[in-house]
Amino acid sequence: MSNSSICISCRKPKAETDCGVCGEGICRKCRLFQPEGSFSYWSEPLAPELTHVNYCGGCFDAHVGPFKARYDELMDAARKINVFYKDSNSLFRIIRKSVRMLEVSEVTDRDDLVMRMAFMTAIAGYNSLVDVEISSKKVRNEGYQTQVWSGRGWSADIKSKETASFD
Repeated sequence: MSNSSICISCRKPKAETDCGVCGEGICRKCRLFQPEGSFSYWSEPLAPELTHVNYCGGCFDAHVGPFKARYDELMDAARKINVFYKDSNSLFRIIRKSVRMLEVSEVTDRDDLVMRMAFMTAIAGYNSLVDVEISSKKVRNEGYQTQVWSGRGWSADIKSKETASFD
């Protein structure tokens, strides 16, 4: 904790924790909390300013706020991604396809795997996942058994009856 136990925001002498970025003391009421794992779908390493748990208002607005807004926009876009599996009989026209295939492996939940692939597609700026193949593998740990999922597919911009707008 900082030398003075005065909160940087409200100036009360009850600073219990420090801001992770600037190191100034902050009280419980002024502390902004960002849980670990909040940006779990982000595949690249996070900036050091985004890895802390406690923030003062100024540091949160300067560092975490803009990144969180962008992350939330990408999550909304990822939820709207169209997913077409390899054995699908749907007809669609591929307008633009990514250069390399997306591959995600060793995920504990099937829906989480699809969401991770959709998030990567949203980051790349495409509207669909095509030719998606998903497989699972049983993992046995003594008497306990789980499944580990892996998948791959192509990011693409498509035009189909379902995605066409009739404005």
